[in-house]
Amino acid sequence: MRNNTVPALILGVSFIVGLAILAGTWRGNVKAAQTLKVTGSARMDLTSDLGRLQFTVQARGTTAEAAWQDLQRQIPVVKGYLGDNAVPDAALETFPVNAWTIEEFDEQGNRTGRVLSHHDEQSFRVELNDVQLIESLSLELAGLVTQGVAVRTSMPEYLVTGLAEVKEEVQALAADGLAACCCRRRSVWRCWSSAAIRAGRITRPIWAWS
Repeated sequence: MRNNTVPALILGVSFIVGLAILAGTWRGNVKAAQTLKVTGSARMDLTSDLGRLQFTVQARGTTAEAAWQDLQRQIPVVKGYLGDNAVPDAALETFPVNAWTIEEFDEQGNRTGRVLSHHDEQSFRVELNDVQLIESLSLELAGLVTQGVAVRTSMPEYLVTGLAEVKEEVQALAADGLAACCCRRRSVWRCWSSAAIRAGRITRPIWAWS
């Protein structure tokens, strides 16, 4: 009889400890389920105040000298076009000339030693606060081909300067929108922000979270 009491006592203590652990786990789960973590967002469309456009003037010739002369013939035409469109000289950045040749190969893919043509190209970049002018230049520069000028343009870049100044304003919009747009349906919380500002024609969205 004495030998059976000890195992029963151990079993009873284990059962009580198990209940205590289970109760603690349930309370922890209930507490975690009651914790609500929400985030808010806001969007502000800012007008670009800086535009960049990079383009390349291409020239070719049967000799290196001919390619260089062709390039020098085209560049004044391009600069004259930019000047006619109110682009100041200070807004134009000039890059070094890149030169290469196209060689002849035989049917086996071996070089014959003959140069078919010489090529020169020079890149330029225009940076202006007038983003509408940048857009126009990106579309119209290629038209200089009618004057014997070969121009290849890249996609224009539209930037917004002074983002640090509007960072706090965007974050405030996110917080205000969050406070005004939280609702609870049954046990589900849903929060969103509808705050937005739109201005200008060429815009870039700026997002912020709180």
